[in-house]
Amino acid sequence: MKILLSEAENWVEAGRTKIYEDARKGILSTEKDPHRGNRKVVDVSELERVYGKIQNPDENPQRTETNDNGRYISTEELVQSYENRILDLEQQLTRATDRETALMDEKSKLLDLLTSEKEEKRALMPPAEEKQKSPNWLLRNLFGAR
Repeated sequence: MKILLSEAENWVEAGRTKIYEDARKGILSTEKDPHRGNRKVVDVSELERVYGKIQNPDENPQRTETNDNGRYISTEELVQSYENRILDLEQQLTRATDRETALMDEKSKLLDLLTSEKEEKRALMPPAEEKQKSPNWLLRNLFGAR
């Protein structure tokens, strides 16, 4: 049985790049199929010869993916990995929300302090009409001068 070279990665535990590299180097024998638009095809037995164990994707619908290290992992492992990642992200989000709440509380406290400082300064300032009477009100109040 011959399959397209582009489908070979579904039959063996080798990545697409490795398969095409092996075909280019002659390690994996391929041929062009005129019935498939002269696209490269490979015999399944050739895949088994080069890569060992093969799996028919039609018979075994369980897909595998590669991780960052190029290692194949099953769908169950992939789902577990994503669930762990989701849990980690949820924990990070909770911590970030807690930090944001603490910062908002601190901001509110600082604004309250600023407001009370402003009110204290206003209380120490003379009324506006006294300022207008004499430009030397500060000297008068500080030194008792008239």
